[in-house]
Amino acid sequence: MISCKRFILSALNFPYIENPFVGVFELKLFFAKQSIMRVISKLFFVAFLFIMTTAFSQQTYSPELIRKVEPEIKKYIENKKDNKVYNTKTLNYYFSNILNNYIVSPETPSNKEFTAILKTDDKTFDFGYTKDFRKGDLTKYMRLLGYMGFKAIGTTENSFFSLTDTKENPINFGLDLRFTIVLGFRSFKPRKGSGEKVPDFRGDTIKQQAEINEEKFDITKSELGKKVLKTLDDEDVEDLSKEKINNTIAKEMNDFIKKEKLDKWSYLVWLNFGFFQPLNNVDYTYITDQNVYVQENELEEDFNNKKYFGSANIYAKVLDINESLGIKGTLTNTLSYFRNNNILTGVVKKKTFTNLVENSENQFLPIETKEIFTGDYREFWTTQIKTEIVTILYKDVIGVSGAMEWNFGSDYDKTNWKLGIPFNIKDKDGKNTINFELQWREINANHFVGIRIGKAFGAFVN
Repeated sequence: MISCKRFILSALNFPYIENPFVGVFELKLFFAKQSIMRVISKLFFVAFLFIMTTAFSQQTYSPELIRKVEPEIKKYIENKKDNKVYNTKTLNYYFSNILNNYIVSPETPSNKEFTAILKTDDKTFDFGYTKDFRKGDLTKYMRLLGYMGFKAIGTTENSFFSLTDTKENPINFGLDLRFTIVLGFRSFKPRKGSGEKVPDFRGDTIKQQAEINEEKFDITKSELGKKVLKTLDDEDVEDLSKEKINNTIAKEMNDFIKKEKLDKWSYLVWLNFGFFQPLNNVDYTYITDQNVYVQENELEEDFNNKKYFGSANIYAKVLDINESLGIKGTLTNTLSYFRNNNILTGVVKKKTFTNLVENSENQFLPIETKEIFTGDYREFWTTQIKTEIVTILYKDVIGVSGAMEWNFGSDYDKTNWKLGIPFNIKDKDGKNTINFELQWREINANHFVGIRIGKAFGAFVN
């Protein structure tokens, strides 16, 4: 008859031990065996789940969607250039998308619809709309962009930017209009290994084998085909345009180039032409006597700061030191011609006057304080040449920038400079969301520390 103790241990799958001195060893051996069995059981369970998940997670797509996408992917495989590696449409997308890594500015156009820029160093705010004349087909050569924006130019004397136009804080509001012409000077050099990686990703071999066997090309076996179908799976197939399909294919190809770092070096050249047309005049109040303030001697002037400018620009990727570090950037040379005055150049400055009154105890007490520009006000035109370099050095996240500007004219001929550290803030998918730059500038022999923040948002094709 089994004892109660032995019966309970047996039910719990626990060994019954007669000899307590030998029992310690037997218990250790028992637990070791139990641990090994549990690990093996878990491994089998995980393998079973993986097999079942893989078997049931094969994505299926509608035959209508496959029929629409298939001929466009075939064209991407057949229409190749650059040693039979890249499709022309892929390169068109690559070059139109490449400048989004840099500070949004009039010199570096964005392929996003809307841009917003705030610069604290010179107290300006821009918000504008960009028109891409490719009519939504991002696989075409980007030759012309138009921009129309709203600009507010504030006083540089206060710590914070104000959008309120007052005599104390004069603000200029105006329209900023410009055109970007992308020249035919562009080049793309693929990295060694692109000749194998890109065709494999596109499915060139799969297509060739299907033709040899006189079979239909199955794009679901191509990595590119699977990614495009997955992206377009939620679209209404009847309304799905070739333009949308080609944009999606080009994006997936461009993402693959970026992920695998297949662009060894490249460059792009473009020109900008534009002007700033003020919508209001800046009102300046001043007196010519710098020693005594008399309200009746106040003078007023309306200033209209028109500006015309043009620039020649180049983007270049010249070197990859390793996976994280490389040299790429933009070089901009800008010629500007604009209205100026000797308040903006710092010749005429504000001075504080205090009116005093004598009380019964023969003490002089201040009753009013007045801050006003003092001196002979003058307006004139200034010609300016500016050269700026913006580089991104580490993981497309951080870089170094510098600029010099030379002003010419009998009334203003100062040389100013700027040093900066640009940053790109990215989202979880690695896409740039906000560009900003820490700046240290010298303007008219005065030093300023500020930031420039640029945000591009929207898309030409949703």
